[in-house]
Amino acid sequence: MMNRKKEFYLNMAGLFIKIESDWEMSLVDKMQNYFIPVKKNIVTESEKKDDIVSGKEQDGEFIRTFGKEQNKKFNEEFDKESNEGHNRKPENNFDEKINSEPDVIYHIKLDNFDIPKEAKQIHNNTDMSVYSDATYYYTIFPIADIYVNTKIMLKRKIEFEKDYYIYVRPNDKDYILNDFKIYAYMAFEEVLVHHNGIVLHSSSVKWNDSAILFSASSGVGKSTQAALWEKYENATVINGDKTVIRKIEDKYVGFGSMFAGSSGIYTNESAPVKAIVLLSQYKENVIKRVNSAEVFKRLYKETASNLWNSSFSFKVVEFLGEMLINVPVYEFKCRPDREAVEIVKSEVSSVF
Repeated sequence: MMNRKKEFYLNMAGLFIKIESDWEMSLVDKMQNYFIPVKKNIVTESEKKDDIVSGKEQDGEFIRTFGKEQNKKFNEEFDKESNEGHNRKPENNFDEKINSEPDVIYHIKLDNFDIPKEAKQIHNNTDMSVYSDATYYYTIFPIADIYVNTKIMLKRKIEFEKDYYIYVRPNDKDYILNDFKIYAYMAFEEVLVHHNGIVLHSSSVKWNDSAILFSASSGVGKSTQAALWEKYENATVINGDKTVIRKIEDKYVGFGSMFAGSSGIYTNESAPVKAIVLLSQYKENVIKRVNSAEVFKRLYKETASNLWNSSFSFKVVEFLGEMLINVPVYEFKCRPDREAVEIVKSEVSSVF
């Protein structure tokens, strides 16, 4: 049986992401909120000539996707058939992007890979080992459980290009590519810094069309404060642990992503960032606004940062420094109660 190439399209943090594989594969369920609706149909030669649809040819078929110039009738038919959460039109005026080139492409390759002999190890911990040569970074991810003991490799250019290659050994394909947890191997924080973005260790809520971020170390109560806003203010929790922030048209926008840590809370929502609240536990609720110099080091420690990559680290520092000039930051010593919500609401409501 001939292997059929499988493709997925995602809208995550406002980026158009394409995933293509050498082998039929499925992505883990938690990624479904980020799928761009796709319907695959046989298209006749006459339809092609009449330019009834827009799409991309693949294996004698057309992948029809939502887009600005797409056939109206097809849109209406798809809307009737769409009854699942991931079969929905992307938000945030995303329809214009999906008729253009993807911002990043992840190529899933089946290959018995090896690190080139000339590559040198530049970073190592229990989760990964990173190597580099004159052109590429190679990251090795160990995978070990009761079913398999193997490795996955991520290869990409040192000078950023949109093509990222994830290598899976052929003998592991049936195990790894079934509900593939690709998010663990995407190095998405690297992609983000090249698209004016970072990942901040924070929970976030969407309230009155704005995002409020609660940042702190693990266990302090980020997701607890977000849950209180959901309970008392009917806010939408965007993410329970890791918020993506991007600068888009001079605004800092908070995005939900599938990177949610142990909270397991994530939505494909976004909103302009109104405030960042730095949390600590206390017997009373006490809040004060702080300047960027006071909190820069603390917030930098809460970003997803690859210290082995000096170029990456510089971009994070640059982004964070500029953001802190434009986004108000508060220190909040707090209890997990309704008064905590009211105090933050009172403070951020005065911010225009």
